[in-house]
Amino acid sequence: MHLMSSAHAEQQLAQLANQFEHWRQSRTTRFEHIPAPLWEQAIELSQVLPLAQVAKRLRLRGSDLKKRCGAPPAQGVGATPSTALGF
Repeated sequence: MHLMSSAHAEQQLAQLANQFEHWRQSRTTRFEHIPAPLWEQAIELSQVLPLAQVAKRLRLRGSDLKKRCGAPPAQGVGATPSTALGF
């Protein structure tokens, strides 16, 4: 990940907010999951800007964004978890 200035991060946040709004308007159901690329960008911005600011601007719950920030990266589609039982 590259470091960005606060001004650049705020500009990126505004663009991401537009992408979230477009997704919200075009989703087929209200309970559709937020696409991974949008989450990834939100997480990246929350490392530069205050988490509360990012969550508010993107209309996300701060607790959801915080969980995502602390979670390991999502596995790719088709990846299978280990079935070892560890006895």
